[in-house]
Order: sequence, then structure tokens, then C-alpha cells
Amino acid sequence: SQQLSLELAETYLQETKAIVNQVQPTPKSRAQLPETKAILNAGQLTQEMPALTRDTPKLIDGCYRVVQTLSDRVFSQTYIAENICQRGNPRYIVKRLLKPISDDPDFLQTAQRLFQSEVESLKKLGEHEQIPRLLADFEENQAFYLVQEFIEGQPLSAELLPESHWRETQVVQLLKEVLSILAFVHSQGVIHRDIKPENIIRRQQDSRLVLVDFGAVKQIQAPLAATQGQIGATIPIGTPGYMPTEQGRGKPRPNSDVYGLGVVCIQALTGLHPTQFPEDQDTGEILWQQEAEVSQELAAILNKMVRYHFKERYQSATEALQALNQLTTLPEVQPQLRQPRTIMVAAFGAAVATVATVAVSWLAFKPTELTPIKEAQLQEPTPKPLPGVLDSGLDENNLKGDYSQLQKYLQQKNWEAADQETFQVMLKVAGLKSEEQGRFNLSEWEKFSCQDFNEIDRLWSEGSNGRLGFSTQNRILEESKNYNLFYEKIGWTQESPQGNFWVVAWNYNPETKKAEYLPQQKPNFENPPDGHLPAKLEWDTPEGGNPQDRRFEAIYKCKL
Repeated sequence: SQQLSLELAETYLQETKAIVNQVQPTPKSRAQLPETKAILNAGQLTQEMPALTRDTPKLIDGCYRVVQTLSDRVFSQTYIAENICQRGNPRYIVKRLLKPISDDPDFLQTAQRLFQSEVESLKKLGEHEQIPRLLADFEENQAFYLVQEFIEGQPLSAELLPESHWRETQVVQLLKEVLSILAFVHSQGVIHRDIKPENIIRRQQDSRLVLVDFGAVKQIQAPLAATQGQIGATIPIGTPGYMPTEQGRGKPRPNSDVYGLGVVCIQALTGLHPTQFPEDQDTGEILWQQEAEVSQELAAILNKMVRYHFKERYQSATEALQALNQLTTLPEVQPQLRQPRTIMVAAFGAAVATVATVAVSWLAFKPTELTPIKEAQLQEPTPKPLPGVLDSGLDENNLKGDYSQLQKYLQQKNWEAADQETFQVMLKVAGLKSEEQGRFNLSEWEKFSCQDFNEIDRLWSEGSNGRLGFSTQNRILEESKNYNLFYEKIGWTQESPQGNFWVVAWNYNPETKKAEYLPQQKPNFENPPDGHLPAKLEWDTPEGGNPQDRRFEAIYKCKL
């Protein structure tokens, strides 16, 4: 139909002006137009239309091998690709934008010009250390291509658990980081237009926030008229709930981004999705403060960020940041849990399950609720022994691992480095499969050397005057006779009126083959309670099974 023709033409032009800087797969946030065979002819569609070439290329520019498709839109696709021309085959984000099929040279020139304009815009944006860099751009097989930095990390959406509340200090830190990024973005004449948790990535290497997915990038200046007929109607780009009214009408402003960030912060404080926010029927303002414990100072800033009318908001990210910097010291509001949810707790024999059980299922920024374990299940804290061949006894001449670095860290009381070194050296001792995949292979774990396990425990015990180590964890478990109490005693969980929740958690990423602590759920490395460390150990999960912490299998077999 004529309406569909116009929509397709506009979609192409918007996608030309919106070169996506996508880093991780995210849920679809906007309805996509149906697959259509079309010729764009000076902004018009004819009824006889050859198909666009949309097959996924196996190799791009002779170097980029596609390993995953992140998005597939009418005129553009986004991939994760490995550069086989570089040592180590590093990964990148590759964006492909199909050229329009048109007999009108002016139309093609316009598409080319818009593409180059966005290339220059993305190059400038990539100069900021918390925005992915544009590394290359080229044309191949009737398509434009962009190659961008791949950011390893997790989206903020994985840290915003439903029904859980962030502390004010965490929200203030989020505001400071993202407002600073937005101030830079706006200084380049760009509006992001899709601020939401999925587009804020916590970078794995340093836990800093990175703003991604400039699929909504648009120059603040009036859009270029694309073709005859002036197909320049602005198509709203954004996500319902995070998008203010003026943006929904296709007229975004810099403080439209400020609005989106304010909504994200309110979501963090309340544990509610924006679609659940109550609104004032007369003014359209968000009513949220009754859902959170928040100081009046911070609430006033957030309220001004999310005013219904843009004239009543902060007019820029810089203005909002200045207001934030004038805050007095915020009270430390403890996290609250609105409604406990059921979580499967894996077990072996009499059953030991740790934070890894939860962290694999939820990439939780906030502490995750733990379903209380029935005490009747835990009267016998002795795990069922492995049917395998774990060695027993200690002979230093038969040690498989090099523990010189671990001993050094423990002597220095560098508990964080010692915790990490313990996991790494244990992977090497376990075997090649464990070391390659970054977690214990179950077959190799069954054969783990008791000489090495006991040596690791001895070093921890000596370095901490008997306060830390596997044998200390076993002693506390036997004293507790209750796993909820055990986790509380070693400082991995905290009690709340709704039940226990995890304060120490990690996640295993199968892409990077690494297990990493979640940003706000790291152990207490400054003053660890008895039995608190070592913490992070990760094992394979049997098909159809649940994650398990298997350290007590070795503790039992090796007779610590």
C-alpha cells in the first residue's frame, strides 16, 4: 500500500541516519516492519519489486567472520564478528546497511552523504572512553559497513532485579557516570534518544559504565530532506516508558535523554519497571516516592529530570550534573526486598549450594533473595563422598601447582588477589579442559589432587591465623548445622524480614569463559569474616541440572 511504501522509505532513511552502535544482544524494543521486497524510486515504491539481498555474509572485507547476528532489520543488520586477519581473532561489532535499489542518482547520493555524516559523528563520539570506538568503515557488495569496538560486560538491565531496591549511593554513582557521558554526547550535537538499562553496559575490565546503541543517533540540526517529496518525517525512536512525550511526537531534545536516565534511576530505587509507575491523572507526572526510601534531596533531582513537560526539566545533562554535585552527604539506605521469589537451590548428597547457584541464573547487581532451606534437609552436614579417585595425604614433592604467588599474596594480606589466584591455580591443577573453559570440568574435578587441595588450605590458614580457608569453612558449617546460618556466619548472605539475600555473587560468562564477581556483590576483602574466603569457584553444570558449589566434596574426601 501507499502507506507501507512511505513507511519503508522513511525506515531506510532513519536507519541510514541511525548507524547502530550495538554491543550486546538486547530484547526487541520496537515493532519491526514486515519483510518486504521493494524498489525505492525517489521515495516511491513500485509494485514490481526485486528482493533485497539480506543473506548473512560469511566473511566481510576478507577478514570479519560473522559468529552471531544481534539484530536483523528491514535495511540493516548487526553482527558480532571475529577478525581472522588479527592474531587471537578479536571480536568486533559489524553493522551492515543495505544500499537502496533506486534509479534516482540523487537518492543514492543522499544515502551516501547521510552515511558519511553518521560515520563522522560516531568517530567523534568514540573519542570518549565510555563510548565504543568506531574502528573502520567501508562499502562492499551494495552495502555500507561499520566496524566498532566490542565491549565485554553486562547490561544494566541484568542488575535491575524486579522488586529489589538500590541504595542511594549506587544511584548517585550511576547518575554521575552517565550524565557525564551525556554531557559529552550533547556537546557533539547528538541526542542518543534511547536511554534505557539495556543500552548502559557495565564494562567487565573496570566496572565502568559504557553508553551503547546509538541506533537513535540524530543530529540536533534539522534532518536533511532526503528525496523529492521531502521524505523527512521524523519517526519516533525510543522505548516506551523511557521516552518522554516530546520524543514520542518525533521532536526529541537533549533533555529527552535526561528524562530517560531519570526513569532508569527511579526504576533502580523502586524495583518497578517504568510501565508500572503510577501517574498523576491531571499532570502526567510520575508518582514513585512512596515506592522507595529516598532522601528529599535526591528525590527532588530525579523529579526534575522526569518532569512531564521538557521546559520544566533540567535543560541539559550538565545542569543536572551540577545539581547532583551540590548534594550533601546522602544517608546510606539499606536495600529492601519487596517480595521474596522462589529460587532453586542445587545440592549434592546432603546438599551445599552457594551464591554461584543464583548468579548463573540472574546477573544480579542487587542482593538476590534466597529461598530458606528446610532445616530437616541439613541435619547432616557431611556431604556424600565422591565415588571417584581424589587423592588423600600430603606430599609436597607431588604438588601439581605452583603456589609461590598465592603464598606471597596471603603473606601480604592481599585477600582479593589471593582469592583470584586460588581459583586460577586450581583450574590449572584440575586439568586442561578446566583451564580452557574457565571453570572446573566435572571429570577432572573428581580427580583433583588432595595434596594440592590441602596445600591451598594450609596456605590460607597460615596466612590468616586460622580465620580463612576450606577447613575453616567446614568447621563453621559443622557448627551451624544449618546452611542459612552458615552463609550468614561467613558473610555471604544477610538476613532481612523477607528472608536471606546474597551479598556475595558472581556470574560465569560462557562467551569470555570467565567467572566474575558482580559489581556490588564482591566479598569483603578489607576485613573478611571467618570463613569468608576463598569464595569464587565455578563448576560445570550437568545437562538439565542446577549449578552447584562442590568444594565440600573435596573437603570431605581430602579429610580436612
